[in-house]
Amino acid sequence: FATIPADEGDAAPRPTSLLAGGRGEGSGTVTLWHPEGEVAAAFADGEPGAMLIGRTRDGVVHVAVRAGEPVEVPGVTWANLRWCAHLLTDDESALACEAVALVQWHRQARFCQRCGQRVETTSAGWTTTCPGCGTIEYPRQDPAVIMAVVDHEDRVLLAHNSAWRAGFWSVLAGFVEAGESPDRAVRREVLEEVGLEVGELRFLGAQPWPFPRSLMVGYVAHLSPGAPAELHVDGVEIDRARFFTRDELGEEITSGRLEPPAPTAIARALVEDWFGGPLPESPRRIDPLRQA
Repeated sequence: FATIPADEGDAAPRPTSLLAGGRGEGSGTVTLWHPEGEVAAAFADGEPGAMLIGRTRDGVVHVAVRAGEPVEVPGVTWANLRWCAHLLTDDESALACEAVALVQWHRQARFCQRCGQRVETTSAGWTTTCPGCGTIEYPRQDPAVIMAVVDHEDRVLLAHNSAWRAGFWSVLAGFVEAGESPDRAVRREVLEEVGLEVGELRFLGAQPWPFPRSLMVGYVAHLSPGAPAELHVDGVEIDRARFFTRDELGEEITSGRLEPPAPTAIARALVEDWFGGPLPESPRRIDPLRQA
């Protein structure tokens, strides 16, 4: 049961949340709360109401409902999907991600892009239709690239974004621009943010990231042969960056001087692919079920 608190008057979105309770099976340590239809319907708050997610192999039909306020239910707690999706099983993580993506899209697509009239929810939440000009829109995802840059000495590049909390470092990322392929976006972003030229690219995987509506396309990017490894951060978006050996990164993490990407994010998978296994535990680790 995934939802976003109603905050139509806020300038910025509030955290995307889900209701979780109990302990799951397999890889999950928490499970989504699945209230029956009548119970869920009582929580619905305005448009778009219930949105169809689909029918799973067990024959159960799942829907997402946006609630106006967090609901107090014994054994159930609110948790932020961005922090705790890795604690769910793969199937439940997919359900939550799809639900959150739908709700986020509806929050940002309330008016027709052609004529400006308020749209209506159609196709059980999978389209909006303008009653004025008839324009039909479908849920959108914005492609973005995310890359682990590796130098000639097999060191990985991590950087600190000026908007991030102190101590948190991650790989580079950026949106794919209009008319641009993901491969070219990787090369452009790395050059713009840290002044490096990359050559060989290896696609590693992709991850939907509905905060609010990105599709992260992950790469390992090697410096071009003969290209210097001297860093020139842009000083605006990226304020610090450096290359790490595996020993250096492990020491920085275990000492608490550096907080790596959280397990939920594809950034973590990119770093661990280079690292050769799971990263060590960090004393800076944040409780994935924290409330704020």
